[in-house]
Amino acid sequence: MKTKIKPSSVIWTAILFGLGIIFSSTCQKQKTGWRGKIETIDGVKVVHNFEPDPEQSFKPIQFIIDLSIGEEEGDENYMFSAPRDIDADSQGNIYVLDSREFTVKKYDSQGKHIKNIGRAGQGPGEFDYPRYLCVSEHGNIYVTELLERKVDVFNSDGEYQKSLNVDRHDQIAITKKEELIIGASFPEEVEKNEIQYFYKVGKYDQQKDEIHDFYIQRRLRFDRISNDTFTYDYPLFVRWDINSKDHIIIATANKYELKVFAPDGRLLSKYILDIKPIPVSGETKRKVSEMLDRTKSVISFDERELRKLVEYYPVFNCISIDEKDRIWVERYDPFRRDKALKEIIFDVFSPEGKLLFTTKIEMDIYPQLIFKNGYIYTLARDESGYTKALRLRIAE
Repeated sequence: MKTKIKPSSVIWTAILFGLGIIFSSTCQKQKTGWRGKIETIDGVKVVHNFEPDPEQSFKPIQFIIDLSIGEEEGDENYMFSAPRDIDADSQGNIYVLDSREFTVKKYDSQGKHIKNIGRAGQGPGEFDYPRYLCVSEHGNIYVTELLERKVDVFNSDGEYQKSLNVDRHDQIAITKKEELIIGASFPEEVEKNEIQYFYKVGKYDQQKDEIHDFYIQRRLRFDRISNDTFTYDYPLFVRWDINSKDHIIIATANKYELKVFAPDGRLLSKYILDIKPIPVSGETKRKVSEMLDRTKSVISFDERELRKLVEYYPVFNCISIDEKDRIWVERYDPFRRDKALKEIIFDVFSPEGKLLFTTKIEMDIYPQLIFKNGYIYTLARDESGYTKALRLRIAE
């Protein structure tokens, strides 16, 4: 005997089937979409990104060399001895700071040498140990002087303007109002015969000649410890960059937590990513501990803190912000120098702190990426170890 199927049953079956498809599709979108949560804690927005699926989060991007400057032999205007930093202005001119030649080499947008800015010396517009370079939105050129404890300022034509006698500085950035943001590491006597080392980020007040700090991280005396057999970076170094709204994104490399500050120092947001740090092997940990015991850099840290500190490698290496205000965080790779193929992994976040994708550059580049004029400007070592200045364009 055949069972009759009522028309209403057919309708409900179709509806349930349709709902099942929609539900399945929705679940699939949730699986492949952003995974995380957003909450407000003590007035600060916290964006928590859950651990990403490597297969779903990876996005292949082409980094194409658009211009290369640098040659090992030939015209000295195109030869580099110790290129330290790179930047560009709004006209596409490229500036390369060579710390060993004590000068900034300026090139036009086609890579033709225009002039050298600064020279060796201790007078106005002269360098003793130039370390970092920054070109403002208005084309002014700022160069930090490590030994002289000053920041030299040049106009867009490379003419010396003034020196800011800042008592401490390392990395610098310039806001749209031509305000100076300074990050620096320095010792501080907290008690008699007790020294602690700190890294601070703050805004420099030129009128009062003082820095208003809004980020402070206790650290060791040195960021790195090494010998002929190994290199270990302590995970307490600080990295930061500034976006188009003059917000400063800062993080300490011992955990994946980016903090966003307003120019006046207010903490606005935190962006967190769940990833597992890379543990330090037993042999490396032993070597690091032995060298720690023989160095004065352990001052202000007790033994338990130090042992805990060397359990893991840093979680990231650099922070860069592109022209869309996306945040590029370079993953730390302790085994990078031992690899034949140099590649660098980046996590890319939206301006709101959501992880968008992970990608990689197959080049040996440093320091942080500079995004300007629709390009990336960076320094890169070739297979022989020689460093060139590159302008890259990306195809997403």
